[in-house]
Amino acid sequence: LVVSPLHSLISSTHHCPILLKAMGNKFSKDPQEIYKEIKKCKGDRQKLAKKLFVALDDDRSGYLTIREIVDQFEGYSKSHHSIDYQTIFDNYDTNNDGIISEAEFIEFYIEANRHVTRNEFEKRVHKALIIFRTIVAKSTDADFIYDVELKGKNLRSSVNVLFDAMDDDETGTIDTREFQSHLSALGVQEADKLETLWRAYDEDNDGMITRSEFWEFWSKRNGLGVKPEKAKRSLAVLIAKFRSVYARVQRREKKRGEVTKVLERLDTEYKLKNEEEQKALRGKAAVETRA
Repeated sequence: LVVSPLHSLISSTHHCPILLKAMGNKFSKDPQEIYKEIKKCKGDRQKLAKKLFVALDDDRSGYLTIREIVDQFEGYSKSHHSIDYQTIFDNYDTNNDGIISEAEFIEFYIEANRHVTRNEFEKRVHKALIIFRTIVAKSTDADFIYDVELKGKNLRSSVNVLFDAMDDDETGTIDTREFQSHLSALGVQEADKLETLWRAYDEDNDGMITRSEFWEFWSKRNGLGVKPEKAKRSLAVLIAKFRSVYARVQRREKKRGEVTKVLERLDTEYKLKNEEEQKALRGKAAVETRA
């Protein structure tokens, strides 16, 4: 997570048209108006499914990213912490290219709901449209992130946005799985590099990276002498990359690689350390009780 090597990533970042819902669109969010839209489709499931796709496609790129699925489905579901969004995404992404095309979305949605009646299908689309047209997914466009989210902020606040991009489960800390998943977006795959970086960030060796630890290491490693706007543009590229990765649910793997083994070993170390600390505290309490 060093600023200087990131410039090579800027040219490879996909630039999407910035036409987000946050800036307004022509689609109604009124339940009654949406109901009328649905009825005009006369039960045509292709047209109804396409309306859902358009509502989810916040950046108007013509495809859906994992971030658009996660942010909007979380708003749709009241029990989102128990949902495996990566599996949902993979089900729609039938050609495994990392994005969901309009055709893929429509085909899978219709197939998944093939047994429901026309009335039930329309009800489901109606409910989803009301929510999806209201929720705005976080942008994965670096230019938009810089112009709208970082410009005008101080450097520490901008680094906090990067931290949030890695904290997929929104716990306020980054765990080993989130760390590895997001660094893989930058090409950091080697187990030894991953472990070295992890230990550098996790200063107190408690198995998680806090917001303050993240800032401390980032500022020392990158130096506060870098021009703020230059640093923020590099941060915007990183944020865009990290938002394209989702680490809440462990991705399915055919075999355990070296990186996975390192993460498991680190987790075991932290577990043993915690157990030893708890044992010491219990012994101390017992001594005090006898005294």
